[in-house]
Amino acid sequence: MFAGRKFLHSFELRPGRVSLDDLLASCQRSGLTGFAEVKLSGGAGMIVYYFGNEVNVIYREGNLAFHGAQAFTKLRSQIATLEGSVSVYELPMDAAHLLRGISNRRKLGDPLASVEDLQELLTQLETDLHTGIVEIQTEPGTALVLIVAGRLSNTYWETSGGATFEKGEARERLDAALRRGVPAAGFVSEFSREAWRSRSETPGDAAGLRPSERPEALPAEQMADEEAALRTRTLERVQTELPSMTFSAFIDLYTGATVARRVRGHEAIPTALLAEKLPSFLSYLRDVIEAGADELLAVEISSRDAFAVAVLSAPTREVLVMISDRSQPASLIHGTLERTVERYARQALAARGTVVAR
Repeated sequence: MFAGRKFLHSFELRPGRVSLDDLLASCQRSGLTGFAEVKLSGGAGMIVYYFGNEVNVIYREGNLAFHGAQAFTKLRSQIATLEGSVSVYELPMDAAHLLRGISNRRKLGDPLASVEDLQELLTQLETDLHTGIVEIQTEPGTALVLIVAGRLSNTYWETSGGATFEKGEARERLDAALRRGVPAAGFVSEFSREAWRSRSETPGDAAGLRPSERPEALPAEQMADEEAALRTRTLERVQTELPSMTFSAFIDLYTGATVARRVRGHEAIPTALLAEKLPSFLSYLRDVIEAGADELLAVEISSRDAFAVAVLSAPTREVLVMISDRSQPASLIHGTLERTVERYARQALAARGTVVAR
């Protein structure tokens, strides 16, 4: 169960009526970000989607659990012969983004027995600058707590009856459940950009989850290294082409994590206050992309002595941010950064085998 999920629709499965490929095609066409839950008389499975692409598959049969290509093989054969049902759910974009890159999920050694226990856990995660998810399972409901760089990003709560709540109201209900004094099971997961990047967004490839004859993709570590080098080269190019730059960075759209940065020495000090306003860029751009805007988008904020420009790279889910003094016109900077981001997105996705249409 993912707290925050939104039920979309369900249908019954009859042997020979619906194939796994039919189910996959339906979720792909709708651009689903969420999951399809498959319940069969002989087992159960889950297919997780991100913008219509399968990024994880699990199938459980008794005490046996299958993942990836094995899970696809089992699901395909079982759907063809067994009766069952499929339920499709949508997930909030911020939760889906973190879930796609989740790794090292582990159960807490001690259950959470009070609000104080929860706060102690969150304080420790803040100290560790943790990015990931905390799942809390109680009798009245389940919570999904999103953590970004140690800060509480959002909370989702789903009651045992299926009602969903978010943010402050979700936290209030979680605290109320913990005040009952019944120990709650807790799980902590870490967000890994390497895991996120290793799950391809190429339609039809299913992130390597479906059995195929497609050549093996680059190892996740190698792909991450190549993308890191590409970001570094891109920021160096920005500094060369725009001498007015005092600070530039690539920031992950959904987690807010800075994945690459470049500072022009002491010249960046006067614009430090402006840099603090960067989170407002992210929240605005995140709302825009969640609304379905995939076109290149730039936003600008200004102070008396400087201004900052944030340009969205929708295909890679990143933002290129630059802070500049006023020695160069804003129009020149906007144009240069937009061309830079377009070139960066094409190079990054080409390395993953994904084609970006003009």
